[in-house]
Amino acid sequence: MGSDLGLASTIAGLVVGAVGVVFSGVALARSADVIATRTRFGGLWFGMVLLALATSLPELVTAGTAVRIGAPDLAAGDLFGSNMANMLILALITLGPRAHVFRRVASEQALVAVFAIFLTGIAAGFVLLSAAPILGILGPGSLLLLVAYLLGSRVVLWRSTMVQATAAKTEITSHVPFQEGRASEPSPNMRRAVGQFVLGAVVVSVTAPLFAISAESAVEISGLSESFVGVLALGIATSLPEAVASFAALQIKAYDLAVANLFGSNAMNMVMFFPLDLLYRPSTPLSILGAVDHIHVFTGVASIVMMALALRAIVVRAKRTRGVTSGLMILTYALSVTAVMRWTM
Repeated sequence: MGSDLGLASTIAGLVVGAVGVVFSGVALARSADVIATRTRFGGLWFGMVLLALATSLPELVTAGTAVRIGAPDLAAGDLFGSNMANMLILALITLGPRAHVFRRVASEQALVAVFAIFLTGIAAGFVLLSAAPILGILGPGSLLLLVAYLLGSRVVLWRSTMVQATAAKTEITSHVPFQEGRASEPSPNMRRAVGQFVLGAVVVSVTAPLFAISAESAVEISGLSESFVGVLALGIATSLPEAVASFAALQIKAYDLAVANLFGSNAMNMVMFFPLDLLYRPSTPLSILGAVDHIHVFTGVASIVMMALALRAIVVRAKRTRGVTSGLMILTYALSVTAVMRWTM
């Protein structure tokens, strides 16, 4: 009877969280598109930083909760697994009829992809090194991730601003809207968009802890390892905001916003090891990246492979590569999850 109730509460937690995530994801995508357009930041930077931050709140809260309850592998599995899940989402949205996402996004998306790959490589490398924290507080890997993220996001902002300025000049001189596929609409209300964005972020952050609690219950009920549950269950569950927001952005033809959100979330997931390191209270003198299982090196590399495949498709921009690239990304995800299951069982 007790186990039945435990299973029911676990499922209920995931369902309630999913409903909140779907609601907030749509609100975030639509409001982010308005804010990005009205502020002239463009979908590239706004999607990579602010929308990625909002949709990555479940990963932050869930991983933070996992660390506080003494499950660091669940936290690391969530973050690396979410990176894989985000690339699975990208593969799926590119398979849509007449989507051609890889060809329609700005070439600057390649910069965001390289940025996410670089940060994931740093995190995976420090998992392998098992480094001790600096001054007994913070791991060198976490600190390097924070510095690299701040510098990289500044570079992307500079590049995005240049692109927007050039596009605006072109629009003025040619009298042609520079955003492909976007219909002319009345100017939306900026205050309302900001309110919707904040509300969506709040809803995401409130429902996110349900994922961590439910996942920990799944570990106890099923007997599966924390690493596997983090990679598969939490990785997919906490990527629901990215999935909903990217699909919603795709519907309104905000292609750069949709793709930058996914790559940006991958970068954001890695920099989250910084606050997690501050929360981590280890029983051994290791930082959180050094203390987790080496299986996370494998999942980190798997997500890098998936991002590299997407990066190639963005650079090449050939129509025929869409199905092949998406298929290879989906295959990489499936093989990686199977390998993690076999490794941890």
